[in-house]
Amino acid sequence: MKGKGGEREGGTRTRRGSQTKSERPLTFSSAAQPTHHTKHRNTKHQTPQNYKTQAAIIDRAFQNGWVVPQPPARRTGMRVAVVGSGPAGLAVANQLNRRGHSVTVLERADRLGGLMMYGVPNMKTDKEDVVQRRVELMAREGVAFVTRAAVGAGGNGGGGGSASDPPYASPSDADKAPLPLSAEALVGDFDAVVLAAGATKPRDFAPGSVPGREHLSGVHFAMEFLTANTRSLLDTGLADGKYVSAAGKKVIVVGGGDTGTDCIATSVRHGATAVVNLELLPRPPPSRDAKKNPWPQWPRVFRVDYGHAEAAAAYGSDPRAYGVMTKAFVPHRDDPARVGGVVVVDAELPAGGGPPREVAGTERVIEADLVLLAMGFTGPEQHLAQALGIDTDARSNFAAAWGEFATSVPGVFAAGDCRRGQSLVVWAIREGRDCAAAVDRFLGSPGKVARDAKRGEAHVGRIEPASAALGPGGALEGLGAASAGRQQVAV
Repeated sequence: MKGKGGEREGGTRTRRGSQTKSERPLTFSSAAQPTHHTKHRNTKHQTPQNYKTQAAIIDRAFQNGWVVPQPPARRTGMRVAVVGSGPAGLAVANQLNRRGHSVTVLERADRLGGLMMYGVPNMKTDKEDVVQRRVELMAREGVAFVTRAAVGAGGNGGGGGSASDPPYASPSDADKAPLPLSAEALVGDFDAVVLAAGATKPRDFAPGSVPGREHLSGVHFAMEFLTANTRSLLDTGLADGKYVSAAGKKVIVVGGGDTGTDCIATSVRHGATAVVNLELLPRPPPSRDAKKNPWPQWPRVFRVDYGHAEAAAAYGSDPRAYGVMTKAFVPHRDDPARVGGVVVVDAELPAGGGPPREVAGTERVIEADLVLLAMGFTGPEQHLAQALGIDTDARSNFAAAWGEFATSVPGVFAAGDCRRGQSLVVWAIREGRDCAAAVDRFLGSPGKVARDAKRGEAHVGRIEPASAALGPGGALEGLGAASAGRQQVAV
C-alpha cells in the first residue's frame, strides 16, 4: 500500500481485520486539542473537527481492544539506532521495525515521546492515553527503547554546560540525569543510525543586549518552565514542588507562537495574578491580504488560541501586546537579585522593510515576578554533530538532503527538526517516514550485510533506562535478544 510519501505502508490492524486510518504509521491523536504546532485552531478560519474525529476513532479502537500489536513476520538481521523519541524518531522507528529491521530508540529524557511528552502541556496531549500507549504498542511490536541515554556526551559537547543536559535543564532534574553514551561506538555497533534529536537550542537575547538578563533570577526559557511542570505533574501531581510556579505572580511571556501560548495557559492554571504576552511584530490583520500574503503561503491573520481565550476569561482581556520590544530587565523592589519588571518600548516596521525599530518616547516598565522566554529555537544542540564530525548547514542544522536524509557520515541519517529546523509535528512525522524509506534503501543496497551471525536472533521490544542497558565503555549490550533483569515486552 502506498502512503503519501510514496513508501510502503503497513498500518496496525485491528482484530476486526480493518486498518484504522489514524493508526497508519505514525500519527498522534488528542481528543482535547490538536497536536502541538499543527496550527489548526477553533476560529472562524479553521476548526479542529477532523482531529476530533480521528481522535474519537482511535480512542474507541484502543478502548475496545481492537488495536493489537503486529510485529513483522521476519527480521532482516539489520540493526538501526534512532537517537531521539519525538515524533520524527518514533515515525522512523515505527516504519523500519515494520520492514523487519531491529530498531533501538535512545532518549535522553526519563520518559519517551520527546516534544509530545515534555514540550506539549498535558491539557493539550494526554501523556498516558496518547503518547505512552503508542510507545507501549511499538514496544510490543519489537522496538527497543532506552531512556536517560545521552548520546555524544562525555567530553564531546560544545558550548557551556554538560552535553548530556538540555540547555534548559533545571537543578531539580539531577535525580533523572542521563548517562553518557559514545556516539562513535553507536555508529560502529549498528548498521545505520538515525539522528532525530530535534531543535532544542532555545533562542536567547544576544549577550549584553538586554541588561539584567545575565544576573537576575526569575527569567526562564519556556521549555524549562513547561518541561519541569509536566514532569512534576506526571511524577507527583505537582506535589514535589520541582517546577517553576507562576502562582500568585505577574507573568510576562516574551514571544508568541504555540510555545508562548502554552506558557500562558500553564500560568493561568498555576494561578498567576496577571499574564502579559509581548509580541515584537504588529498585530496581524483579521483576514488575508491576497497581494502581500497570497496562497499557498500560510495565512498571516489574527487568531485566538486556547491560551489567549483562557487568559482573557481569567483576567478580562487578551494578554497579547503587539509591536513591543524588550529593552531590559529590572530588579524587584524587595529583592535586587530577582526580576521585578521588564523595560519595553513600542516598535514599528520600516516602510522600506527591515527589522523593527523603536518608537521614541514610548519606553515604559511592565511589572513582572516571572519572565518566560518563548522566542523559538535556533537549531539542534551541537554535541552530536561534533562527536560524529557531521557537517551542518548555515543555520546549524544537521546537513542532509531532503529525500535522501543522509548526513556527511556514511550510515548516519537525520530527520525532523534537527535537519529542517523548528517546524510542525506533522512535518516531523512526514520526515521520519520518508527517512525510514531512505534507510531501508541503504540497508538493502548490494553488498550490505549484517555484521555478525547473531543479528538473526529474535528482537525483543522493551523499555528500560540506560543504566540497565549500558555496558563497559558506554556501549549498549544485548540489543538483539532478551537480557535477564530488564523490563521487557515480549513479541
